[in-house]
Amino acid sequence: MDFFDFFYRWKSFYGAQLFEHMRGYDDALMDYNPDLNQFPSLFLWTIGIVVIVFVLYYYIINSPRLAKWWHWLISLAIVAGLTCWVGFRTVNVEVRNQIITPSLQPYIGHNSALMFGIYNMMLAVLFYFMFTLLFRRWSRNCKHSPWVLLKTKLNNKKK
Repeated sequence: MDFFDFFYRWKSFYGAQLFEHMRGYDDALMDYNPDLNQFPSLFLWTIGIVVIVFVLYYYIINSPRLAKWWHWLISLAIVAGLTCWVGFRTVNVEVRNQIITPSLQPYIGHNSALMFGIYNMMLAVLFYFMFTLLFRRWSRNCKHSPWVLLKTKLNNKKK
């Protein structure tokens, strides 16, 4: 199993046939073609969006006026929307252009594209949440967004 395939393994959510297609199954080879594997590029787009929005919110914009939980929720919604669109668009373009291998084509449609977009969105939200937990403490003004660090809470109780 490839590193990038690991993140998209929950194929029961969006369909096993779509997983096979995205992994690069080719009827002519009757095996996987590594050149057709779309998971690495899709994963890099997803992580790229997460990192860009995270860095923008916590380190570039970094305004004390935007250090509230609802502002963090807005940045999370931006990540969710963009990554859902990227996942949906990746599959939907191939469905429309009929690029899908003939043996898998009857099983992959618009609904599969929508479910894959939602799956990609959930993956991105999970990564954004993890980035928030791990790297927000070095932000000057937004380090308490969306919630106060436990260390800060304990220090404030001593005063």
